[in-house]
Amino acid sequence: MLGFTLPTANGTQTNGSTNSSANTDSGRSKAEFVADTKYAGYNAAVEEFRPTEYPQLNNVTYLDHAGTTPYSASLITTYSTDLLTNLYGNPHSQSLSSLHTSKRIDDVRLRVLRLFNADPREFELVFVANATGGMKLVVEALTGKGSWRYWYHGDAHTSLVGVRECAQGGACLDSDDAVEHWLETPEVEEGQTGLFAWPAQSNFSGRRTPTHWAGKVRQRKKNTYTLLDAAALVTTSPLDLSNPAEAPDFTVLSFYKMFGFPDLGGLIVRKECAPLFQHRRYFGGGTVEAVVSRGEGDERFHAKRKNIHATLEDGTLPFHSILALDIAIATHTRLYGSFGAVSAHTIALAKWLYDQLANTAHTNGAPLLKLYSQPPETGKQGAILTFNLLRPDGSWVGYSEVEKLAAVKNIHIRTGGLCNPGGIEQALDLQPWEVKSNYDAGHRCWDERDIVRGKPTGAIRVSLGACTTFADVERVREFLVGCYKDRNLVKGTWGRKTEAGNGPKFAWMNGVKKSPSEEAKEGRTRVEIQEIRVYPIKSCAGFEVPRGERWELMETGLRFDREWCLVHVGTQRALDQKRFPRMALIKTSINLAEGVLIVTTPATSSQPERTLKVPVEEYAAYTSCPTRLCGESITTDTYTSPEITDFFSSFLDTPCTLSRHSKTAPQRTFQGEDSPLHKLKNGKRKLSPSSSDEDSSPPQETSTPITLANESPLLLSTSASLTSISTTLDDPLSPKDFRANLHLTGPFEAYTEESWHTVVFEGGCVVKCLGRCRRCRMIAVDQNTGEAAGGSKGGAGQGGDEKKGGRGKVYEAVVRDRGGYWGVLGGVRSVGWVRSGEGGWAS
Repeated sequence: MLGFTLPTANGTQTNGSTNSSANTDSGRSKAEFVADTKYAGYNAAVEEFRPTEYPQLNNVTYLDHAGTTPYSASLITTYSTDLLTNLYGNPHSQSLSSLHTSKRIDDVRLRVLRLFNADPREFELVFVANATGGMKLVVEALTGKGSWRYWYHGDAHTSLVGVRECAQGGACLDSDDAVEHWLETPEVEEGQTGLFAWPAQSNFSGRRTPTHWAGKVRQRKKNTYTLLDAAALVTTSPLDLSNPAEAPDFTVLSFYKMFGFPDLGGLIVRKECAPLFQHRRYFGGGTVEAVVSRGEGDERFHAKRKNIHATLEDGTLPFHSILALDIAIATHTRLYGSFGAVSAHTIALAKWLYDQLANTAHTNGAPLLKLYSQPPETGKQGAILTFNLLRPDGSWVGYSEVEKLAAVKNIHIRTGGLCNPGGIEQALDLQPWEVKSNYDAGHRCWDERDIVRGKPTGAIRVSLGACTTFADVERVREFLVGCYKDRNLVKGTWGRKTEAGNGPKFAWMNGVKKSPSEEAKEGRTRVEIQEIRVYPIKSCAGFEVPRGERWELMETGLRFDREWCLVHVGTQRALDQKRFPRMALIKTSINLAEGVLIVTTPATSSQPERTLKVPVEEYAAYTSCPTRLCGESITTDTYTSPEITDFFSSFLDTPCTLSRHSKTAPQRTFQGEDSPLHKLKNGKRKLSPSSSDEDSSPPQETSTPITLANESPLLLSTSASLTSISTTLDDPLSPKDFRANLHLTGPFEAYTEESWHTVVFEGGCVVKCLGRCRRCRMIAVDQNTGEAAGGSKGGAGQGGDEKKGGRGKVYEAVVRDRGGYWGVLGGVRSVGWVRSGEGGWAS
């Protein structure tokens, strides 16, 4: 018998899902799904209890169970009742309450071992923070023993990869065949300690690895220990450790992935391997039987406790979390039965979704997506589907775009590197030099640089769990097909570049009036400034400059535009509407006569309307502080006034204060040719643009200074484009919905501005068009209510309505119909004054 086994297809049914808004097609699809024996195992019972057991999932499609599964209401209420009914003391004490805690902890250890069919005479459970914490304990023991070598499977979680930095040799075994070959290879240095680690299930693709490796290593690699990462597997599948002779020496897992709560992990140790931990040098409170603190030489003494968990659990245990684990197991069993039943349920749903997506193509026959997961099958593939989307022309859809659009529809998925570098490298055919070049170009695991050199830098993962229902997988299918089938990227059509020294000639310069048709023949388009908007505080509401009133246009943009920002007092990170949508309700204006910035917050249930005035020419008391602005490290002048801090903190319910663009710090500039990505694009290893650079934008200049704007001094929009996108929505849109600075009108069609190079105004100001603006989720925030599509005023969660204010539809339309772009970035080439109603020409 194998030491640990994967689930069979049998098991009682216990899972499902709810969505009362399912349309007729969805109903028909579900009927077909239920009737098809291929998908046997689905448990519709969950559809009945999910609304009450998981109220946080109402109006939410949650498909990131590989990250963590949601916790049930009865788990939390039962746990709360337990804490309010019983008194639990520190288990290191000997009081009655402490002894009661110790007894409960012993019972929980046994319950966990039995959950995995692990004989307590052969195995011991050590409580840790998470699976990574268990790995670190093993590494500490091996390091204390001396030199050791490390081999690990290529499809491993980042935490398993990181172990290599502590070893003195070994290798990455990049496939199952490579592992088998290594197992058949005789030892070169017999007697040296080694460790082999692998995942029971890939957290990248859901693929499951062979179950016999632990036994083979024990037979053929005499001094090599085995470490199994079971965290991804046990989310939806049973783990069987009933045969200790064939089981891994060390098994790590995270209980929050199984039950949602508590945040706790486990290290299961074969007792035969217990002597290894005597080499672990550090000891914490509760792990020793006696210790001399002041002794030197031979008097320096400590004696470790004898059992494994007592030796390794440093300090006071998280005993309240351990008590919660007991209730979590009982609640999960009551709701779902066995993990075998959960496996059957999730595999049935994953099979259906796999079949639906694998058989979906664009009208021209091109595939909609590339799947990196195998067809779900018990024992070989878990309930995870990982993929990237493709356009009809074969180009990739950036995963960042998909995640942002999913968010406004309250669909929760995981994108990016997925904490599995080997899985990403193999699936995307990324070579080591490419990963390094991507990093040099500025790409980081968590950023939005999702396509470089024509290759994705990450992927999209949909992972199912015990409380997933058919409505969930049907909705994500509808989302992917509805938003991306037959949708090609809309690319910019940048016009011809004027010859050097022969800039654009405009009729008004010569005092000659020409008709629009004559101007068009000369490549010029008449424009008029319809609206000017200034946003003094980044991400807060701006103000419209009164029509006819002049406003200064400086090198950095409109005067006082994005001159300030709000920063978190603790992290010094700049706040934005994506995380704090209520910032849209903070009104700002500039009174030039008084020389003050006026900030107003609306009345709430806890406080009246409040107004703050900040001098714009004379700084109040401030201190220069490092600030994180959109991933960039800059220096800002942060106000130290308690009044200012309280004003913003009380309204946003987060500790923050006002910060200003520093006049003494190095000047920020528009990142064009000077960016690492652009340099690599034009170097020996030519890089294709990322998904945010896929249009053929005009040459970008690096001399354009900016204050606290993300990219450029100005954002231009046009009435034709605004009208065009509004026709697809329920409500008319305003330039403030896109946070444009200069809103232009004229006798031109929608999106003509995407072909402009330069706009010259009658007053003499000249604006250089720098490229299309790739929009973030901020345009999914209703600027009138401070509510974000896909979530409540405070962020994601129940109560989200993608139709609210049409804001979810706005973002969807921009992504779906415009490739995520709307508006044009502008830099100032000739300063001066601008006013609403002023005319000009674009070319």
